[in-house]
Amino acid sequence: VSMQWENGVSYDALVEAFDSTTGMHTIRYNTIPVATVGGTNHHQIRPEDLEKLPPVLADEFFLSEGRPGKETGVFEIVVSDGAKENGSVKSTEEKSDKEVEETEDEAASRHLMEEVQRTLINLEEGSRGRCFDPRALVEASACLKLEFDVWQQNDASEFATKLLDRLETSLKRWAPESFHYLDHTFGLKQTKQKICKECGLKTNREEKLLNVDCQIRGKSDIHEALATMCETEIMEGNNQVFCDNCKKNTDTVLRTAISELPNMLILSL
Repeated sequence: VSMQWENGVSYDALVEAFDSTTGMHTIRYNTIPVATVGGTNHHQIRPEDLEKLPPVLADEFFLSEGRPGKETGVFEIVVSDGAKENGSVKSTEEKSDKEVEETEDEAASRHLMEEVQRTLINLEEGSRGRCFDPRALVEASACLKLEFDVWQQNDASEFATKLLDRLETSLKRWAPESFHYLDHTFGLKQTKQKICKECGLKTNREEKLLNVDCQIRGKSDIHEALATMCETEIMEGNNQVFCDNCKKNTDTVLRTAISELPNMLILSL
């Protein structure tokens, strides 16, 4: 790999190992070539002199994060000439036979996920004085099919909902082992319960959501809006609900509750 450092220079390194427990890679930087200077007034550095130098010790760190004052976390995979000569790198024709087929819509979702990843990485780099142009992310968002063009103002709630849905689809396809992270971070469970007032039968229906739609019109704060969403409703008269146990329409209590909270709760106002 070619590792980018904070000084703007990239250095070649070898990835020797990966620890699945810690998630860290063992990196060994390649020896930097030393220029030799000829002439009678200069000491000539010979290749055998370089071979006597002690080996550079390998370092263990997160490849995608780097270390403070050293790597930025940005790297590029480099294929060596020796690998090409030994035939360890397959030709384009051989690879194409084993490539996973994807529809145009799936390809657009994957591209959007890649742009989100690139944007988040560069946002982290921004604290170090780097600038980032997000136009690629904006253009990739066209697959969300928002109400207006991506270069115009759209509803934030609609964008967040469709973006998370697309990321969910892409992660299931291309990174199933990481899919639980999205679900654990943003996923919540909402339970709708109905209770028959005649026989007491309780029926629960649970659904998974990525955000909560809060109606804040006429409410003083978010707490009041959430309390309204969870208010109990009595269905009686012409609004009676069918009971599976009584086999008829009965007076029923309906109520909604959030049964499982995520690490990060998204409220759509």
